[in-house]
Amino acid sequence: MRPVHLQLEGFGVFRAPVELSFDDVDYFALVGPTGAGKSTIIDALCFALYGSIPRYDDERLVGRVVSLGSQQAKVSLTFDVGDARYRATRVVRLQKGRTGGDALLERVLADGTTEVLAGKKSEMKGAVERLLGLSFAHFTKCIVLPQGEFARFLHDEPAKRRDLLVRLLELDVYDRVGQLARERAKEAAGAIELENRQLEELAFATGDARAAAELRVAQLREIYTAVDAARADDEADAAAIAEQGARITTAAAHTEVLLCVVVPTGIDDIAAGIEQARAALDAAVEAHAHASAAMVEAEARVEASPDPAQLLRARDAHAALAALAARIADVEHRVAAASDELARTAALVAGAQELLADRQRAVDAAHDAHRAHVLRSHLVAGEPCPVCEQAVATVPKRRKPAALTKTETELDEARNLLEGAQKAHGVATAAHVASVTTRTELVEQHTRLHEAFAEHPDPAVVAAAIADAEQRRGELVTARTADRAAAATEAEARTRRRTADERADRVRLEFASQRDTLLRAGLDPPAPTSELATDWTALADWSEGAGANLETGATEARLALDALRARRAVRADQLIDRARAAGVAIGDPTLQGLRDAVIENGTNARNDLLRIDDAIERASKLREQVDAARADHDVARLLGELLRSNRFERWMLTEALDVLVDAASKTLYALSQGRYSLGSNDDEEFVVVDHGNADETRSVRTLSGGETFQASLALSLALSDQLASLSTAGGSKLDSILLDEGFGSLDADTLDAVASTIEALGTEGRMVGLVTHVPALAERVPVRFRVAAGAVTREES
Repeated sequence: MRPVHLQLEGFGVFRAPVELSFDDVDYFALVGPTGAGKSTIIDALCFALYGSIPRYDDERLVGRVVSLGSQQAKVSLTFDVGDARYRATRVVRLQKGRTGGDALLERVLADGTTEVLAGKKSEMKGAVERLLGLSFAHFTKCIVLPQGEFARFLHDEPAKRRDLLVRLLELDVYDRVGQLARERAKEAAGAIELENRQLEELAFATGDARAAAELRVAQLREIYTAVDAARADDEADAAAIAEQGARITTAAAHTEVLLCVVVPTGIDDIAAGIEQARAALDAAVEAHAHASAAMVEAEARVEASPDPAQLLRARDAHAALAALAARIADVEHRVAAASDELARTAALVAGAQELLADRQRAVDAAHDAHRAHVLRSHLVAGEPCPVCEQAVATVPKRRKPAALTKTETELDEARNLLEGAQKAHGVATAAHVASVTTRTELVEQHTRLHEAFAEHPDPAVVAAAIADAEQRRGELVTARTADRAAAATEAEARTRRRTADERADRVRLEFASQRDTLLRAGLDPPAPTSELATDWTALADWSEGAGANLETGATEARLALDALRARRAVRADQLIDRARAAGVAIGDPTLQGLRDAVIENGTNARNDLLRIDDAIERASKLREQVDAARADHDVARLLGELLRSNRFERWMLTEALDVLVDAASKTLYALSQGRYSLGSNDDEEFVVVDHGNADETRSVRTLSGGETFQASLALSLALSDQLASLSTAGGSKLDSILLDEGFGSLDADTLDAVASTIEALGTEGRMVGLVTHVPALAERVPVRFRVAAGAVTREES
């Protein structure tokens, strides 16, 4: 695993987005003051992959990574495993006191697109462990060595150390090989048992059995040849039998059809009835034609006479004209009287109007003579007088003068007289208008009556024309009655003709049906003519003669059929006896049935021969397979027994541990300037050889903090450096190592040795990252990521 790109946001001290690119870096250092966030970057790398942080040692505490004041933290790590590139992304959210989040593992394809390998938190951890071949605990011992974790592998119990080495070196492959070998041995034993059972099932396939099967195939082939040779004669006889049988069947069918020919009863009466109905219809049609012609002639005479309505109007007009003349004379008298009354009332109105004017003048004169009396009506006590403008103390009493009263009374009488005259004049006017209107209407009626008989001015001529028209209409009614009677007679004749035709049609249909039946049966009856009785007689005579001929032909066909069947039976019996002698079971005792049975038995015999040949071949192959399976079983059983215990794995672990101890011892010797070497005791516990104290051997737990750091670093570097060569399949992909430990506890000489050792790792194609506060060590690193105030800047030497 080699980091390529790291993105953080809201993670620890990195509240704002931060990005680190390692794409072109082999050796780098994270530098900066204490608390700036250097170890947080290592934490973010572990968290992106495994969802856990080394120093918390509890996945349930990941909520602590969210920056203070933020609601979520996001980390995305792009990394390479071999030639493939991946991206791991995790998000932590704080929601109402609870911690939630998402996780995503993707493979980055060559075209920039991605393929999802894990899309849930529950899937992420297992997918990463399968991809890297390391659990979180093993990852923090081999790739990321966080603060306080250097000494864990050094101080681990032997069992935990062996478990890590088994995972890292893939030594469990030997256990899997042993298990697979034992399974292979079991499978081989089962195959041997199965193949032996199959050999037992093929025991029937012997040489004698094959010879007997081959002989039976030859016998059946000879019988088939004989049957096939007899087929031509048998087929000819069968065809002749079919022909004679068809002849018999046809004769029987024709005879049955001929028996159905029956002449209808009374065919002569039916023919005579048709002729009688035809003659009666012709006579009725002619009589109806004469009646229709007479009716048409009567209708023409009626059409040629004057309009009856016009004649009646002229007669009525002559009768009404005398009465109308008397009414006009009476109306003239009423108009004259109304005119006189109108003139008289007009004179009365004029006289009354003149009298009213005189009386009004008299009233006005009386008012002028008595103005003081009129003025008193306007006086009000206390108000000024309209004449002298003096204040009126007391209003004097008023008394109307007699002359004034008299003139006013006479004026009212004149008004009443005028009103009466006007009413009388209105009544006279209405009477005059009514009489004039009536006279006008009567005059108009007189004019219209004259117009009504303008063409018939003579009443006697009108009366004669009316009598002639009535006579012509009577003649038309008589003609129409005669036409309806003739039509009824024609309809009745047509009904009788139709009934006769329908009866004849039924007889003709019956004739056509019987003749068609004869034609469909293949017979040739005589053709029909136009004479119904003659056709039926000819058909009956022909049917009788045809039936006699059919009976003679059927007798000849039966004799020929019996002879053919006997000859065919003899031929079939001879071949059947030969086939039965050869063991062929015959179901259908005919030549065709024999042929089918011989073919079926021959096919079975050939199949039996093929089955024996196939069984002989299969038995030979099975014996070869049994021999090969027995050899595989012996090899697999031996290998499974040899790998059944874990002694081989323990031996491999011991050898691997010796290699690691030897490499780590050399590194520790250089780091301690010859003071210490590393070793292990019989209990697989790590010990140090103190060369400064007479090569004393003691537990690594007795080392000081700085000495423990040197020993742990030496062992970690050896583990990272030797893992690939020790693994059975190349080991886990440890393409990087990240060291987060206090190098400040080392003196200058030891620090120089540590730096040289780490630099050597960086030149072997492995990424090496340090977290350090030591300026002397940081200056020797070519790329430095300076961490301060939640930001990261890159520096290069």
